[in-house]
Amino acid sequence: MLEAIQYCHTFADLFIVSDANTDFIHAFLEKEGIQHLFTRVISNTPTNTNGRFGVAPYYNFLTREPHGCSLKCPPNMCKGRIEEDELQILQTYERVIYLGDGMGDFCPCHRLRKTDYVLARADFPLAQHIQENPIAANVRLWKSGHDVYQLLTTLLKEHESRTSTS
Repeated sequence: MLEAIQYCHTFADLFIVSDANTDFIHAFLEKEGIQHLFTRVISNTPTNTNGRFGVAPYYNFLTREPHGCSLKCPPNMCKGRIEEDELQILQTYERVIYLGDGMGDFCPCHRLRKTDYVLARADFPLAQHIQENPIAANVRLWKSGHDVYQLLTTLLKEHESRTSTS
């Protein structure tokens, strides 16, 4: 998977939108030496109150209105709304490749266009839900980091050859 991330960075902006927490993600990225490859990381915020670790929801229900999504997003985070409103992915990029595996990934995938791709982890909730509820984007399945690398290199090379002949 690390090879895929490093490869993609040379061609694209990389974002992480995760229902984990920012400290965990940043620690992992730093440990692997790849934090600088990501344009932005969006996640829940870790808290420490009197030595007790916790996680504050991205959408804090006490200070912010609920996101109101009806596509099975968890109450603390709508990745589709983040993709659209905060990152403005669809307005900024002519093509998106989205990698995911859980039900919280369905909403942003549902918003993608027919020119975009979803790399869904095989035999996980996202892939199963997309099979039952088709989306406009092209869907490719993966089982390992090597599969992701192969899919990404193929998709990026196809895109590069199309744009160089246009």
